[in-house]
Amino acid sequence: MALAASSTTRLWTLVAKEFWRKTRRRLRAGPVYRWRYSGRTPERVLIAPPDLRLADPQIALEIYYGRYP
Repeated sequence: MALAASSTTRLWTLVAKEFWRKTRRRLRAGPVYRWRYSGRTPERVLIAPPDLRLADPQIALEIYYGRYP
C-alpha cells in the first residue's frame, strides 16, 4: 500500500509540474508579455554611473601599503 501511495504522490507531482510548465508557456506567448518587451532600443544611456575609481596616485599607494584613508 505504501508503494501505491508514493507512486500516486509522484504522479500528481509530475502532473502539477507539467501543468505549471504549460501555463507559463501560454502566458509568455500572450500579447501582454510581448508588449512588455516591444519598443525602440535607446540610442544611448541617459544616466551614466559615477566614476568610482579615484585618480589620486597617493591614495593608491596608501591602499597598497595597507592604510585605508
